[in-house]
Amino acid sequence: MVNGQQPEPDRPRRFFVSYARADRENLAGLLFGLETMHHQVWIDSKLDGGQAWWDEILASIRACDAMVVAVSNSLINSEAARLERAYAQRLGKPLVPVVVAPVNYDFLPPEIAAVQLIDHTHPDSASSFRVASALNALPLAPPLPNPLPAPPPVPVSYMSGIAQKLRKPVLSEDEQRVIVGQLRDRLARPRDPADRAGAIELLGQMSGRTDLLHMIGQEVDQLLYEAQTTGARVTASAPRVQAQPTFQAQPRFQAPPNLAPPPGKVPAIVPQRRSGMSAGAVIALVLGAIVVLFFVLVIIEAIIQGQAVTGT
Repeated sequence: MVNGQQPEPDRPRRFFVSYARADRENLAGLLFGLETMHHQVWIDSKLDGGQAWWDEILASIRACDAMVVAVSNSLINSEAARLERAYAQRLGKPLVPVVVAPVNYDFLPPEIAAVQLIDHTHPDSASSFRVASALNALPLAPPLPNPLPAPPPVPVSYMSGIAQKLRKPVLSEDEQRVIVGQLRDRLARPRDPADRAGAIELLGQMSGRTDLLHMIGQEVDQLLYEAQTTGARVTASAPRVQAQPTFQAQPRFQAPPNLAPPPGKVPAIVPQRRSGMSAGAVIALVLGAIVVLFFVLVIIEAIIQGQAVTGT
């Protein structure tokens, strides 16, 4: 009996995975292992932020049996991850720290340093076995305290404000330029590694917009190329492609003018006014042509008669 509850060996455990967004790719092996063990795993995959997003996270923490903490330098610097751990501890949820990226152990927060860490930086059968053993040894979650502790406030996210703007169906030219400038600044001066990953993700969303102006689209593509291929820090200098003030900005994507209209939508044909000759001028032109033709026929007949006389 655990905390007054009978163990439920057949019930899959529910685990909340707390991680930094910059480590998302490093979680593949860990998540696969958890799902292979038939555990229920909840992991935040949204970038939006906001109260509804945070309420969903807190509800998932309350419902979990334990919190799996994906430890890395990025996670140590994440305000959202710190608030998640603090709330889980106030609820009595055990923490299971799993190292997914090289980390400076001297900088570990006390709540993580006090627990034995599992090294999973190079996933293999041995590290997977250690993770499985640690999770299977956990007791069931204790009953939630009554009353519940006060929920932590929504973490302030610089990226969530930009993501909110990108949900608008149409962005003006000024809005597009401001967003690109903000994302360029995050790439050049990230507050933490998650900032860089978030900026790349938002640039990818922006690149797919159909209302993106052509020159701004070129700048977005250039930023994505530099960030994804070189991994170097993008400079915060002015964009390479400058808008020309004498030309009106055009949408990045325009349908060719010779595209056929959609089925069932035939464009109306507008009669065009033509500049032509008057009726009198047309009659005079026709009569002149008839007179010319008459003289041509007379000449041809005279030639034929002359040839006949010569032959006789």
